[in-house]
Amino acid sequence: MQPKVRNPDVHIQLPPLLQLKAISDRFTKLALSSSNAPKAPKLELSANMHGDLRLRIQTETIDISSSWSNLENPELDPNQLDVPLEEHPSTRFREEGPNRWATVRVDGKDWSKVLSVGRLEGRVIACFADGHALILYVYVPHYDEVMADESVVTYYVQSYSS
Repeated sequence: MQPKVRNPDVHIQLPPLLQLKAISDRFTKLALSSSNAPKAPKLELSANMHGDLRLRIQTETIDISSSWSNLENPELDPNQLDVPLEEHPSTRFREEGPNRWATVRVDGKDWSKVLSVGRLEGRVIACFADGHALILYVYVPHYDEVMADESVVTYYVQSYSS
């Protein structure tokens, strides 16, 4: 059963997950070692509809980020939408330009577990519902069956409030 989530504001194909996981893990370890806070710091993931992705972590002593550009924002299939494409939130985000970002905040350790799916070597589409949730669609190829459709594994990650 899929959770009910509003239409995403941004959808973007992620860079290789093992690369993203290595950077995310490094950021989380740095933040944990530099923070006296009892709670684990949250990773901030942001994306826009112009192919940009940003990963950031901020504590009282550090503020580090890493960015990717020229990523794909896949086209939506109008037949799969419950609103016309021109009314979809991602269309508005695209029209507002590259400075319009959707952002979610996730627990670094939980995020690392999700990124472990990178060993499956499929492409991953991240759908950002700004400030609300991140939905990952992992398309797993069937190497032994050339004509078979890809399988899809879906992950839902709730965003923490600021």
